[in-house]
Amino acid sequence: MKICIPVEKTQGTENTLHGHFYSSPRFIVYDTKTKQSKTLTNPYEKDDYKIHKSFDSLSEMSVHATVVGGLGRCTLLKLNRSGVKVYQASGHRLE
Repeated sequence: MKICIPVEKTQGTENTLHGHFYSSPRFIVYDTKTKQSKTLTNPYEKDDYKIHKSFDSLSEMSVHATVVGGLGRCTLLKLNRSGVKVYQASGHRLE
């Protein structure tokens, strides 16, 4: 299973969960089978019209789930339609 986690910095597993999936500067994709992780920069974090291109990158990597701090309704629907399960981190609220 591949899990996507929106994060603040490039620090591997020693990282901080970014507060909102949509504006996350980068994502860690962790593969539970191989126990390897890969950090992806979100090139569209500041471009409202192209933000959904980041979904293409995640889709190409066959991501199965994501753990989020915050998430908008449209992003939640897009992830669910892509077959990605969304899990909310404790102490955070989905919009």
